[in-house]
Amino acid sequence: MLRSISDTLFLLALILLVVSAIVSGIGFQAFTMRRKDNDPSQIEVPNKQKQLEKQNKGMAGFIRSKITLTALAFALVSVVLSYLERYV
Repeated sequence: MLRSISDTLFLLALILLVVSAIVSGIGFQAFTMRRKDNDPSQIEVPNKQKQLEKQNKGMAGFIRSKITLTALAFALVSVVLSYLERYV
């Protein structure tokens, strides 16, 4: 009984982490590249400092997100439940 609850909570935590990563800041940053003049052979090279600031801002938003914190709490409860089932 506890094992199925623990497994369900852990899967829910993983799903919430993925949703949080997409919604709360990280998103699809790696897949967005700008092209100049709609010419696919010329890809604009982004400014490294701006790119790093954007990534840091995205990660900070991801870590502070309530969805992320909820997912981490679910994962912790899942680990505790599996520990209780195994040793109690």
